[in-house]
Amino acid sequence: MENKQHRTAQEVLDQEAEERRILEERRRKRRQKEIRNAKIKVILEVLFLTCVVCCFLFYYVYDWFNLSKRKLDHDVLLNATTQQVSQLIDNVRTVYSTYTDEKTISMKRLIELGAVPESIMYGKEAFNLYGGEIVIEPSKPLENVKEAVESPTFKMVYRGLPHDACVNLALLNWGDKVEGLLAVAIGSYDGKKDTAMEEIDAVYADPKPIVFRDKRGRMRRIVPPKKYQLNVAKPGDDFIPTPFSKTNAENGCSCSRMFSDCSFAWRYTVFAVDNPRRMMSEEEIMSMKVKEKLQKRLKEQQEQKNETEHLHEEEIQRQADENMKSLDIEIEDDTDEIMNNAQ
Repeated sequence: MENKQHRTAQEVLDQEAEERRILEERRRKRRQKEIRNAKIKVILEVLFLTCVVCCFLFYYVYDWFNLSKRKLDHDVLLNATTQQVSQLIDNVRTVYSTYTDEKTISMKRLIELGAVPESIMYGKEAFNLYGGEIVIEPSKPLENVKEAVESPTFKMVYRGLPHDACVNLALLNWGDKVEGLLAVAIGSYDGKKDTAMEEIDAVYADPKPIVFRDKRGRMRRIVPPKKYQLNVAKPGDDFIPTPFSKTNAENGCSCSRMFSDCSFAWRYTVFAVDNPRRMMSEEEIMSMKVKEKLQKRLKEQQEQKNETEHLHEEEIQRQADENMKSLDIEIEDDTDEIMNNAQ
């Protein structure tokens, strides 16, 4: 009986020990599982952060390469555009110089005469490297006072330009008066109105004063403000000289940064100043007129001075001759008197 009870107690103890062992085993496995899950979580977090960093680096490198490529493409387009503009200007001047009987030559006529290369022609229109239209029109002729001839002038516009391209073109030096450049203009084109093309050869007269009578019956005189062309630059101009400054270029290219609707215009004389058949700009004509008036006035003053001096010399000579005659008469009288006394 005692042995049976002893076995029963031993079995109970063994069972309790087995339960404790199982419980400890479960705790150990649970702890191992928690540690394993924690490690997996850390590994996943590290992998996630690594992927984020790799993606950021990839995007940064891709954006840098893409920006470099865009800048390179933009520089290539800008250089090609400057060469294209120079070629078109030379071609138009050649046509005007060859066909001197035609004072104005239209775009259609320039295309017929080969001034516009076939490589930029699509149908009946010419397009620039940015995909916009190229338009060449005759402008107001300039008169050379010195040579008494008329200089044909023309204006050319590039439409459909991105904002950055418009700004960079405005910052370039397109020549001076010696090379025949009259003005450059920047603006926008909405399909109907081209501000650059309209403003480049526009002339605004000085505003006339407004005279009126106020409520008290007193006369009043108001001079309206003069209109300045903020989007037109001229060589040697006191207000906006060429090339445009960075600020004036940014403000003058009044087009959207999202759409390619900027326009850039040039105005040139047919003959450059260093050409024997050179033509003069408006400023040169005014300067020449003022200079001629000044020279004429100086010439008149010099002639008056010479005439006065000549009259003065004649008067002095006349008085000297009279004095000599009177002196000769007195000498003769004295000689006769002395001869009479001697006799």
